[in-house]
Amino acid sequence: MSTIKMHHTVWMVLALFTTSLAAEHPSLLITAQEARQMQQALGRYPLFDKTFRQIKAEMDSVLQQPIDVPPPGEAGGYEHERHKQNYREMQKAGVLFAITGDKKYAEFVKNMLLRYAKMYPTLG
Repeated sequence: MSTIKMHHTVWMVLALFTTSLAAEHPSLLITAQEARQMQQALGRYPLFDKTFRQIKAEMDSVLQQPIDVPPPGEAGGYEHERHKQNYREMQKAGVLFAITGDKKYAEFVKNMLLRYAKMYPTLG
Protein backbone atom coordinates (compact mmCIF):
# COMPACT_ATOMS: atom_id res chain seq x y z
CA MET A 1 0.00 0.00 0.00
CA SER A 2 1.44 3.37 -0.93
CA THR A 3 2.21 5.86 1.82
CA ILE A 4 -0.48 8.24 0.58
CA LYS A 5 -3.12 5.52 0.56
CA MET A 6 -2.02 4.40 4.01
CA HIS A 7 -2.29 7.96 5.35
CA HIS A 8 -5.76 8.39 3.90
CA THR A 9 -6.79 5.01 5.28
CA VAL A 10 -5.59 5.99 8.75
CA TRP A 11 -7.45 9.30 8.47
CA MET A 12 -10.66 7.67 7.32
CA VAL A 13 -10.55 5.00 10.02
CA LEU A 14 -9.98 7.62 12.69
CA ALA A 15 -12.65 9.89 11.25
CA LEU A 16 -15.28 7.19 10.94
CA PHE A 17 -14.51 5.22 14.09
CA THR A 18 -17.31 5.50 16.60
CA THR A 19 -17.03 4.47 20.22
CA SER A 20 -20.72 4.08 20.95
CA LEU A 21 -23.83 2.89 19.19
CA ALA A 22 -25.97 5.67 20.64
CA ALA A 23 -25.76 8.89 18.68
CA GLU A 24 -24.17 11.80 20.48
CA HIS A 25 -24.99 15.28 19.20
CA PRO A 26 -23.35 16.49 17.03
CA SER A 27 -22.30 13.28 15.33
CA LEU A 28 -22.76 13.35 11.59
CA LEU A 29 -19.30 11.87 10.98
CA ILE A 30 -17.66 11.84 14.37
CA THR A 31 -18.85 12.68 17.86
CA ALA A 32 -17.58 15.61 19.90
CA GLN A 33 -15.72 13.12 22.10
CA GLU A 34 -14.01 11.59 19.06
CA ALA A 35 -13.01 15.06 17.85
CA ARG A 36 -11.45 15.72 21.27
CA GLN A 37 -9.61 12.40 21.08
CA MET A 38 -8.20 13.36 17.68
CA GLN A 39 -7.19 16.77 19.04
CA GLN A 40 -5.36 15.01 21.86
CA ALA A 41 -3.70 12.63 19.39
CA LEU A 42 -2.05 15.54 17.56
CA GLY A 43 1.62 15.65 18.45
CA ARG A 44 1.56 12.13 19.90
CA TYR A 45 1.39 9.93 16.82
CA PRO A 46 3.70 10.78 13.91
CA LEU A 47 1.60 9.02 11.26
CA PHE A 48 -1.56 10.76 12.43
CA ASP A 49 0.27 14.11 12.50
CA LYS A 50 1.63 13.60 8.99
CA THR A 51 -1.77 12.58 7.65
CA PHE A 52 -3.45 15.50 9.40
CA ARG A 53 -0.96 17.97 7.91
CA GLN A 54 -1.38 16.50 4.41
CA ILE A 55 -5.17 16.59 4.50
CA LYS A 56 -5.19 20.07 6.02
CA ALA A 57 -2.84 21.31 3.27
CA GLU A 58 -4.99 19.61 0.62
CA MET A 59 -8.17 21.20 1.94
CA ASP A 60 -6.57 24.61 2.41
CA SER A 61 -5.71 24.45 -1.29
CA VAL A 62 -9.25 23.32 -2.20
CA LEU A 63 -10.70 26.24 -0.23
CA GLN A 64 -8.81 28.65 -2.51
CA GLN A 65 -10.61 27.28 -5.59
CA PRO A 66 -14.17 28.06 -6.71
CA ILE A 67 -16.73 25.44 -5.71
CA ASP A 68 -17.64 23.23 -8.67
CA VAL A 69 -21.10 21.67 -8.58
CA PRO A 70 -21.78 20.50 -12.13
CA PRO A 71 -25.24 19.52 -13.35
CA PRO A 72 -26.03 15.80 -13.36
CA GLY A 73 -24.25 13.84 -16.05
CA GLU A 74 -23.33 10.38 -17.23
CA ALA A 75 -22.34 7.80 -14.65
CA GLY A 76 -18.57 7.62 -14.59
CA GLY A 77 -18.23 10.92 -16.43
CA TYR A 78 -16.73 14.19 -15.19
CA GLU A 79 -19.90 15.24 -13.38
CA HIS A 80 -20.22 11.95 -11.53
CA GLU A 81 -16.57 12.00 -10.48
CA ARG A 82 -16.83 15.65 -9.40
CA HIS A 83 -19.83 14.89 -7.18
CA LYS A 84 -17.87 12.07 -5.54
CA GLN A 85 -14.93 14.42 -5.04
CA ASN A 86 -17.24 17.05 -3.53
CA TYR A 87 -18.48 14.48 -1.02
CA ARG A 88 -14.92 13.54 -0.06
CA GLU A 89 -13.93 17.19 0.30
CA MET A 90 -16.96 17.97 2.47
CA GLN A 91 -16.19 14.96 4.66
CA LYS A 92 -12.58 16.05 5.13
CA ALA A 93 -13.58 19.66 5.78
CA GLY A 94 -16.17 18.55 8.33
CA VAL A 95 -13.65 16.50 10.26
CA LEU A 96 -11.08 19.31 10.06
CA PHE A 97 -13.66 21.71 11.50
CA ALA A 98 -14.43 19.29 14.32
CA ILE A 99 -10.73 18.93 15.16
CA THR A 100 -9.51 22.50 14.64
CA GLY A 101 -12.63 24.58 15.23
CA ASP A 102 -11.60 26.69 12.22
CA LYS A 103 -14.86 27.97 10.75
CA LYS A 104 -13.46 28.19 7.22
CA TYR A 105 -13.97 24.43 6.93
CA ALA A 106 -17.59 24.63 8.12
CA GLU A 107 -18.21 27.55 5.74
CA PHE A 108 -16.87 25.48 2.85
CA VAL A 109 -19.30 22.65 3.63
CA LYS A 110 -22.19 25.10 4.07
CA ASN A 111 -21.45 26.84 0.78
CA MET A 112 -21.13 23.53 -1.07
CA LEU A 113 -24.46 22.31 0.32
CA LEU A 114 -26.14 25.60 -0.59
CA ARG A 115 -24.88 25.19 -4.16
CA TYR A 116 -26.42 21.71 -4.30
CA ALA A 117 -29.67 23.00 -2.77
CA LYS A 118 -29.87 25.72 -5.42
CA MET A 119 -29.32 23.19 -8.20
CA TYR A 120 -31.81 20.67 -6.80
CA PRO A 121 -34.63 22.78 -5.29
CA THR A 122 -37.13 19.92 -5.39
CA LEU A 123 -34.80 17.24 -4.04
CA GLY A 124 -36.07 15.51 -0.93
